[in-house]
Amino acid sequence: MIIKEIFIYQYGKWTDTHFQGLSPFILFQGENEAGKSTITSFILSILFGFPSKRDDRFKASASSEYGGALLIECPTYGEFRIERIYGRKDVSVLFADGSVKDEEWLNKWLGGIDRGLYEHIYFFD
Repeated sequence: MIIKEIFIYQYGKWTDTHFQGLSPFILFQGENEAGKSTITSFILSILFGFPSKRDDRFKASASSEYGGALLIECPTYGEFRIERIYGRKDVSVLFADGSVKDEEWLNKWLGGIDRGLYEHIYFFD
């Protein structure tokens, strides 16, 4: 799995932000309070869902859409977009051919890995 693009509608300090041209290895660096941990939390929230009790640090202030999307590339399915908006019941996994998959498909695609294990394997801080 490669994250090709990150679309943040509203999440913490990030509003209407689009990261594109990402390499297979993504490194975000910056000063304290630059938003690095927020991006990590955002990626995990898109893949695994928002925490049941939303952390006020990430509360939407300027936009009604709290959430965003990841454009993913994988060898098996090609490119697809995972989009999650807080308050909507389901995640949307959108493919180029117009087909849409749900949370159950996403969980199977992730191979049963949970949020904590994913974070321990793929995130370093």
